[in-house]
Parts: sequence; structure tokens; C-alpha cells
Amino acid sequence: MGLNKEKFVVAWSSNGQDGSSYGIFAQIFDSSDGTKVGKELQVNSYTNNNQMNPRMKAIGPNNEKFVITWESYGQDGTGNGVFAQNYKISENPEINEQIPQTQYFELKNYFNYQFSNESFLDPNEPNQSTVNLIYEAKLSNGNDLPNGLNFDSNKRQFSGSVSSEDSCLDWEIEIFALSQCDKEMSQTFNLSNSKPEINQQIPQDQYFSNTNEFNYEIPKDSFSDEQQYEYELTYEAKLSNGNDLPNGLEFDTNNKQFSGNVSIEDSCLDWEIEIFAFDYCDEYVSQTFNLLSSNEMPVIKNTIPDQVLSYGLDDYSDYQFQIPGDSFSDNEENELDLNYQAKLIVVNDDDRDEEEEQDLPEWLIFDENTRTFTINEDYQLTRNDMGNYTIKVIAIDYCNLNNSQDFNFEIQNDSPYLNKPINDIELNYDEDDEEDDDVSIFIFSEDTFIDPNNDQLSYTVYFNGIEDYLPCFIKFIETKRKFIFDVESAESGNHTIKIKASDDLLDTFDEFNLRVVKKSETDTDSDNDNDNNDDNDKNDDDNNNTDDKNNFSTGVIIGYSINGLIFVLIIISVIILFKKKNNLFSNSSRKKSDINIGIEENKSDDVIISGSHDIELNIPNNNSEQIDDDDDDDDEI
Repeated sequence: MGLNKEKFVVAWSSNGQDGSSYGIFAQIFDSSDGTKVGKELQVNSYTNNNQMNPRMKAIGPNNEKFVITWESYGQDGTGNGVFAQNYKISENPEINEQIPQTQYFELKNYFNYQFSNESFLDPNEPNQSTVNLIYEAKLSNGNDLPNGLNFDSNKRQFSGSVSSEDSCLDWEIEIFALSQCDKEMSQTFNLSNSKPEINQQIPQDQYFSNTNEFNYEIPKDSFSDEQQYEYELTYEAKLSNGNDLPNGLEFDTNNKQFSGNVSIEDSCLDWEIEIFAFDYCDEYVSQTFNLLSSNEMPVIKNTIPDQVLSYGLDDYSDYQFQIPGDSFSDNEENELDLNYQAKLIVVNDDDRDEEEEQDLPEWLIFDENTRTFTINEDYQLTRNDMGNYTIKVIAIDYCNLNNSQDFNFEIQNDSPYLNKPINDIELNYDEDDEEDDDVSIFIFSEDTFIDPNNDQLSYTVYFNGIEDYLPCFIKFIETKRKFIFDVESAESGNHTIKIKASDDLLDTFDEFNLRVVKKSETDTDSDNDNDNNDDNDKNDDDNNNTDDKNNFSTGVIIGYSINGLIFVLIIISVIILFKKKNNLFSNSSRKKSDINIGIEENKSDDVIISGSHDIELNIPNNNSEQIDDDDDDDDEI
């Protein structure tokens, strides 16, 4: 039966060809030369019993399709039944499933692969069956397959071993599916050497030991290769930048093990090591891990104690402060390897949370070798240096890892203190004795109060608990630590005088009693008796004074008893003064002048001058100047 101008088809019954009695078969031919197109078609799919009497009919707009009918005995369950099958002859086979694009040789150079029966479909066959497709395989460039590699068209299977050289190459193979009508379709895949693969990730971080030694074996299942056993792979190790491993570190390619000792400098560094796994074709895969220093920064073990030092001392040579050796601990258990630095921490005035490291202040010296602070002997600490200084001590190990802690160094002001308490003072005044002195002077010694910082002290006087107040009968000259008492106008009784010594920051006090005793003719008889005794003493003194006056002109003081060295010095000073200015020992005419000076004995070095004795000095007639010791304050005496 003719189909179109190009093809015709013949159908027949064939005994035993389908394996059971008669079956229906057909063949398409080329109309131009009568050659077969495609392979012979088995029309019936039910092969039991007989299938007989085929009939055909061309269908479709261009007769590109045809239908075959036949009788089949027992297929429908009761005698002969009529069955039909449609065919289409004008379409190419179709790709139904994509063949995996890459296939690999196995065990170095062997290849065995069968692609799926569903890889292609034949639209010309009933139900798009692939049973009548014919398969061929070639290289995509049209050449034959590599030597040793075979293709079974019926089984759709590749098998065979190629040479080692060929197994290391990449081959692109094309599979053709041909229909009964010589229509074809093809798809390709790559046959390649399989590269080694990473099977298990090597732990990323490995560490040197404390002795700078490294021993590590790469896990056996780190790499794999489908073509060869894992143990057949070869290995190399380098730094990830392509450089060789650090000096002293070796890699055994046979057992995949690192070993060796590196230098201290290298053990402080972090290294990225790359391991390569090669197959017999020199294909490789690699992975990296980090070889890290096991050294850790020093840890703070004990707190550094704060330091306090006073300014203004005369000598700081005895001051030393050594950072305790257990302030820091090195994880390498070798504290001698720690180095130390010291810095001054300054807080930013604009941002209190921001700190800045600076060099130590000029007065502070730190010896890094002995961890010892000392004071600069060329620097004098003054009040300007007073304050709190934050000192940072930095401990550095041999890998330059460091840790630090701060301590406070205070330059402090010390409070003045009372060194020699002032004794109580008693002022006696006889209102009926015209010759009794009206004024007494008290000067407390310079070392009554001591300031440890050698600051200049200022003094404030309290009278009967009232600060900075004195009654009119007391005058205090602060710069000379001098009290001047106007005894005549003084209030009788007991008074409290407190002295505050201050360095402008801190104060200290001393307090003494001032007793003013005044006597008059109305005193008791016992007082008169005492006065008589005093008069007798005075007469004795007058007799002595007469001798003194007789000898005064010669510049010699004879027979006058004075209580206290200070009074002697005063008398000598007066004599020298008069001698110098008025030529006391000249033969010029003289007049008498009485100076009334008294001394009250005091257990301290304080000086008390009060009226109780008379001294007669011969003063030249030609000098009428008032005695002046260049002290305006004393002119009131």
C-alpha cells in the first residue's frame, strides 16, 4: 500500500516469527528504489495463538499515517477478534530522558555504562514505543570510540578498558537513536577521568604544642576517587600561598603525617596549610587547615597594689616599688619570658570614656628588666605634682601577646602636725606698781608645727573659740609667730587660745590657756606678805643692779641673774647696739635710762618676755633717738 510519494508499506502473516503460530509483521520501503526504511515492524503485541488477515489503510492529510487491522484468536477471550494499530512515519525520535552529561572511567581505565531505555521515544511507533529504535554511538567529532571501548546497540551498553593515556583524556560521546523510517535523534555525554574528591573536611584549626612541635596525621577518609582506591592517591602539602612549609616542619607523603619543630618566631605565627591529593592522571583536589600558635596572652593573676607617696620630701632614694612577680602568669609556664612596660593613662577631657597611653611622668622611672619603679633623683616633687596617676603595667610574652592591668599612684599632700605643744601662759600685773611692765611678748618656735611636705604654713588664732578674732589687748603677728599682750588692758581670768596651722589644704591645731592675774593694794594680807617678800627680793636686786650700773660703762654685765639663754642674747644685742651707735664707752656725759625686761621660763623653745626686772643703761646725753630695732611691730612694746 502506497503511503506518500516517498514510501509504501507491506504487511503479512508470518508463522512462528513472534514465537507462537502466526503473527502480523510489516515493512516500510522507499518508493524510489524499493530499499527498506527502518527495521521490520512487529504489529501484534499479543503473540498467543494466531494473528491473521492483515488489512491496511493510509490516513492523514498527506498519507503520513497508516492503520493495520488483523484478526487475533482468543485475544478477546472468545474466538477471533479484530484489532488495529496506528503508525506515523514522518517524525524523528524524541529525547525523553537526558543522559547524565558526565560519566567517569572506573578503576583507572575501565568503563561500563548502560543508558536508560526511556532516554528516547519513537513517535512513529504505537504508544511511542522504543522497541523499534536502533542505536549507534560515536565520538561527537564523528570518529570511532577509543580503542578498547565497545558499544552494544541492543543493550544500549558501553563497556571495555582503554589505555592509561586515553583514560586521562576527556571524550565527548554521541548516541544516535534511529527510527524505522531512518529518522534520528541524538544526545551526548562526556566520558572523563574522575578527579579526586573531598570526602571529609579536615578539622580547620590545629595547634603547635608548647614546645613548638607539631605532629598531625591527615584523616584517611579526607579524600576519595571513584577511579582508584583512596590509598593510591598521592599527596603534597604547602602553604596556601604556594610557599614551602615553615623550616623544621616536614610532611610525610606516604602516611600523610606532619611532624617537626619550628622556630619560636614561626611558632608565634598562624599558618594556612594546603594539602593536595593527586590521582594517576595528575588531577587533584585540595583543602586547607590552619596551623595556629598555641601560645595565649598572659593572664592577670594578682592585683597590683596602689601606691601613695608624699611630695616635698628631701630624699626619695629609699623609695622602690617592684611589680610582684605573681601579678601576671604566662600560659607557657615560663614567667621569665615575660617582658614589661609601663605607661601613663590619661583620660580625654572631651570624652571621658576615651583613654590615651602616654609616657610616664618625668618624676617616675620604670626599669623594665627588674619591674621596679623609682623616683627620678633629678626631679623635685612639689605640690604641682599632687594628684592621682593611673599607671598601666603591660606584660608581654615572647609572641608579643600582652595583657595589662592598672594601678593608682597617688602623690599626696600630708597634713601638718603638732610637734611641740605650747605650754599655758600666765600674765601677772600689779596695778599699784608703776614700774611693772605693761606689755609681754610670746613667740612660739618654728618647729611647733611641722609640715611633712615642707609647705609654708599659715596661722589662724581662735580666742575663746571664736575664729580669727582677738581682743584689743592681744596682737598676733603671723609671719613671726609672735603674740604681743597689753597686760594693763587685759581681761583678768582664764582665756583659751587656739592656733590653727594650715598648708592651705589640711590643718592641725594646738590650744593653750592664757591666765591674766592682776594685783592691787586691796589684795589680802597674805598678798601683802608676799609683796614684802618681793620687795626684799627687789631690794636685793637693786643692790645688784647698782653694782651692774657701776660696771655697765665698761661693757661688762656682772651679778645679774637671767633665767634663760634668750634673755642673755637680747641683753648682749642691746649692749652691742648702744655701743655701736652711741659710743657707750666714751668719756662724754651720760644720763640714766631704765629698761624693764622680764623673762618667764618655758619648757619649750617658745620665748616669753614680760616685765619683772630693771636694767639701767648709761646712754650718752648727745643721743636723743628712740631705740629702733627696725621692727615696726615691736615699737609698741
